[in-house]
Amino acid sequence: MKRALWALATAVGLCSAADAHAALTTSETEQIRGYVTSGTHADRVRALVARPDLSADESAEAMTAALAGTALDAPRMAFLGEVVQGGGSAASRPVLAVAVVRAVLARADALYALHPADLQRSPALTDIAGYRSEFLKLFGFGVPGIDYEADIEPHVLMP
Repeated sequence: MKRALWALATAVGLCSAADAHAALTTSETEQIRGYVTSGTHADRVRALVARPDLSADESAEAMTAALAGTALDAPRMAFLGEVVQGGGSAASRPVLAVAVVRAVLARADALYALHPADLQRSPALTDIAGYRSEFLKLFGFGVPGIDYEADIEPHVLMP
């Protein structure tokens, strides 16, 4: 009888276990910062930021910290596009897209907070049109040669 109760208690304990949860280590956060700053190893950034044991907030915080003080120029935006759209699991793309968007918006907010009156007058400080263009390209918009007004077939079978 004791064995049966012990087995039942163990089974209930295993079935009701909480989801695994971890956090990025300081070393991992610095790796992400280094890769984003250098614009290299998009695959490693993807692997670290889109870990299934991180919350969306933790993923976004890691990308926000990596972009802090980094210029949002065309090469950096292309790198962020590679992080979101590059190889790897399609299931990780929503996590990566949210993390990158939140990080870019946080960086834009930080720039605006530093220079609220200068952003429109100082092209050396920021390139709003360039940011907008590259940001839209991250998600497949604003790409030359695509007719965005064309009719589409919403029901397409997956190969």
